[in-house]
Amino acid sequence: MKAENKREPEFEFGQFFTVILYRKNGSEMSSEMSSEMSSEMSSEIILELMKENPRISARLLGEKIGITQRAVEKAIKKLRDNGKIVRIGSPVSGYWEILK
Repeated sequence: MKAENKREPEFEFGQFFTVILYRKNGSEMSSEMSSEMSSEMSSEIILELMKENPRISARLLGEKIGITQRAVEKAIKKLRDNGKIVRIGSPVSGYWEILK
């Protein structure tokens, strides 16, 4: 990257890791693009956690991923709307079924 006079990627570490890449001109990603990528990553992680524990709550998902319960609820709605998950049973005692 230095040889090409391009900005180095940045790495963030937590329970999961994030890599931030920059465009050729060295500017940061647009916040819309970054948000979309973050949302897609959260959705994939949510699906994995639901596979491990189909009875997991939105609150616990948020704690495990490090995002708000509201962000989890938005991701779940998107997953439902896209036909990837369905809730079986009641909101309290039910479980998540992964469809795709």
